[in-house]
This record gives sequence, structure tokens and C-alpha cells, in this order.
Amino acid sequence: MIKYRDRFDLAIWSSLDRVKTAAFAKSFFGKHFRNLLFVKQYEGTQKEYSTEPIRIDRDLSLITQKFSNYDLPNIVMVNVYPNLLEQHSFNYIIIPKFDPQYVNIQTDGSLDLLVKYLNGLSILINKQKNQDIRTAIRAKPIENMKKRIDNLRNKMHEYL
Repeated sequence: MIKYRDRFDLAIWSSLDRVKTAAFAKSFFGKHFRNLLFVKQYEGTQKEYSTEPIRIDRDLSLITQKFSNYDLPNIVMVNVYPNLLEQHSFNYIIIPKFDPQYVNIQTDGSLDLLVKYLNGLSILINKQKNQDIRTAIRAKPIENMKKRIDNLRNKMHEYL
């Protein structure tokens, strides 16, 4: 994402509390933490001490109220769960939940796929002069890109 920072603004909206959200964001982004547009934490109460993501409703209009140069057609949320607010569901890209017990971070490739997907969306939007990213997300879902990559990988194995 750092490579494409001229194309995207990055922000964190976490279902963790303030302390865990800050610790996660600082450890993940390191020195680039200060380049985040915002870091927002869940304002509800978690039932128990957990770093497990929870389903929450994210009212994306709060972003447009705070940052006037953004509007709903150009906001993308990446999450492991769909938004509980139906009116913002088209702004979402759903990715698999990462669990280090079951997934090897070296071979997972989900974040790499996401970066390539977002870059592709950016190119598509600029090429078509389309200002509504939600249309591109619906037309070219991330699942299709993953299937194409998997098919290509399988064909390469057959070839070798």
C-alpha cells in the first residue's frame, strides 16, 4: 500500500478498543503510521478481552462529514465481515480472516492480492473516467481475481 500511497488514502476503523487499535496500527504500519488518514476505534464495549474482530455497523457518512473531500462513491472499506448497515454494503471488500494458527503468513498472499486488486480498481476507474468505485467493485469482485490467479497457478503446475 505504501507503494501506491499517491493513489489511496489509508485509514483504520477497528472493532478493537483504543489501546489495541493503536498498538495494532503502529506495529503493522511502523513509521508509516503517521500517514494514515485516521485511526478510529470501536466505541462500544467488548464482552471479553479479545483481539477477535466483531461485526459492527460503520456509518461511512461520518467519514464524509469529517473529511469533505471524500464522498461515498470513492470510499472502500476492507473487512472480514460485511457492514451491518445495508446502505454501505457496496463500499465493502470482504477478505478472509487471518488466523496465524491456521494460515501461514509467508504463503497466504491475501494482502498482496488486496493491494493488486485495489491497484486494478484504481486503473479501471481512471481508464473509464468512472467516479463511483462501488460500480467497479460490483463489476469486478475480488473473488474473481483470486479465481483467475488460482487457475493460472494450477495451469502453471500442469505445465511444469
